[in-house]
Amino acid sequence: MNKLDLHASVSNYEVVLKACGPLYRTGNSVARAMCELFVVKSASLIRACLETLDQKYTEGFGSLARTENHTGARCSLPSHVVVHSAAQKMFAAVAAEDAAGIFGALEEMGVLAFCPTAGQQFTRLEHIVGRVIGRARLIPLIELAIFAVDLDDYNRASTYAAEARSFDPGASELHDLCAVEGAVALNAGNVSEAIELLAKSIYVCQADDFSCLTCRGRALNIMLADRLLKYGEREEVVKFLVQCQKVWKRHGNELMTWIGAIQNGEEPRFLASGFLGAMNHPSLKILELSIRASFLEAERSATTSTSTKSIADMKERLRAEFKRQVTSAIKGRLGTSNN
Repeated sequence: MNKLDLHASVSNYEVVLKACGPLYRTGNSVARAMCELFVVKSASLIRACLETLDQKYTEGFGSLARTENHTGARCSLPSHVVVHSAAQKMFAAVAAEDAAGIFGALEEMGVLAFCPTAGQQFTRLEHIVGRVIGRARLIPLIELAIFAVDLDDYNRASTYAAEARSFDPGASELHDLCAVEGAVALNAGNVSEAIELLAKSIYVCQADDFSCLTCRGRALNIMLADRLLKYGEREEVVKFLVQCQKVWKRHGNELMTWIGAIQNGEEPRFLASGFLGAMNHPSLKILELSIRASFLEAERSATTSTSTKSIADMKERLRAEFKRQVTSAIKGRLGTSNN
């Protein structure tokens, strides 16, 4: 990572905070938990970038972790406007190699409160997920498992995935879980199991029309396919992408481009995809996951008419915001270069 990565991670942090404003105003605990989950994840990228830039920043984070307790629940999220102003101070301090100035700005941005170290970071995330009651916990658990894989913490990823399995995941959730479990298997050197899980991750989306529909409404998880490519399993990844065309039909051209690149011995630029970039944009991703979790929460709350109406009203607000954000993404108006 370099200073450009730092700027990108700060920009992502601001986008996440801005996206979470409307969700926090719904007053729904699941939506709030999803927001806090994404804020911690994006804040951790800022910390990781700084640690990569200079060892002294790693030591600074370590000192803070030993002297302060940042793992408790935060009362509110910082304003993206405040964060933007503090970020400018941080960039100036980075340029001047002013460690005190950097950590002062990080404190103002809320980064230190959210993730001083990786270990405390997961403690906070587990606390956030633990506040989600019932089957709705499935959604943040899967996101936590994916994040653990991103940080190469495969023991935690396996633990979170196993707990998620206990909540009877549907096709869309199984698509992600198979990818997580495949990455864990691959890390353990079990390539054949990883290949089986890659195939299973798309077959679960083809079990029936409803499974296909629920998977189609979100971005495909390319994590395991990308890792298997690095192991030289080109043929298996092509098979996976061919099957993906049956689910994500509207994105067939991009999938064909990836298939062609692989067959020509090239490395597809998955993350540069307009399709994946738009659907994984924080504004859309947080909304999508909140809506999915809210449907699961409704199953638990449907025993009383009052709670059912409350959930229905909240979901309607989320749907309206999601539709607005999707329209903005299509028109390239979400305010970032990722659209």
